[in-house]
Amino acid sequence: NKILQTLEGIASDDGYGKHVVFIAADQETYYDYILMFYPDEAKVGLSSGVYLNDGYGHFVFPSHEINYTEPVAVHELTHACLSHLPIPNWLNEGLAVSMEDVVLTRHYFEINKEIVSKHQQYWDQKNIQSFWKGKSFSNTDEGQELSYHLAQLLVQNISRDYEQFVGFSNHAHHKDAGQEASQKHLNICLGDLLTGLLGEGDWSPKTKSQNTTEVNYSISF
Repeated sequence: NKILQTLEGIASDDGYGKHVVFIAADQETYYDYILMFYPDEAKVGLSSGVYLNDGYGHFVFPSHEINYTEPVAVHELTHACLSHLPIPNWLNEGLAVSMEDVVLTRHYFEINKEIVSKHQQYWDQKNIQSFWKGKSFSNTDEGQELSYHLAQLLVQNISRDYEQFVGFSNHAHHKDAGQEASQKHLNICLGDLLTGLLGEGDWSPKTKSQNTTEVNYSISF
């Protein structure tokens, strides 16, 4: 498994048995099903698949052609291999989108002036908290796509020293967005990682609780 090899020391496929996949007949059935695992009145952005770590963790996909489903399957399988860790959502999603590029040997991630400008126009010191809390990944506006991009950018930057990254990933906790683990294993405050992209400011996570529900749901868009 290329995910386990690439994320050695972080990912694990230990579990109770085989992975279960539910493929919905249509989009309506797909959303009706996954909404049962979300808090009441939760806002859910468009998605092409989800890994639900509730009860017997399982994958849910709307019906798609295999070429379209393949990157989604890699994304969600990564979530499954990380489900034993209490990591913050941004790290979970950053690793999942990174594995899409690694496993499928593609190079979709890019950073240029246009993308940087989009981040700078969208994020401020208030709404960046929705990123650290994991809420922005379910946004229905451009914030959803920017959240995935920002998460992948952070993962690429902090994983250059893989040994340090393993220590960080195994100790990062959603309760503080991984702040304590970042200071201990990476010797940097998470907010400082964003200054190069967003400019000077207090970008640090301000929350002690990353999740609003006991259910761990991870979406691929």
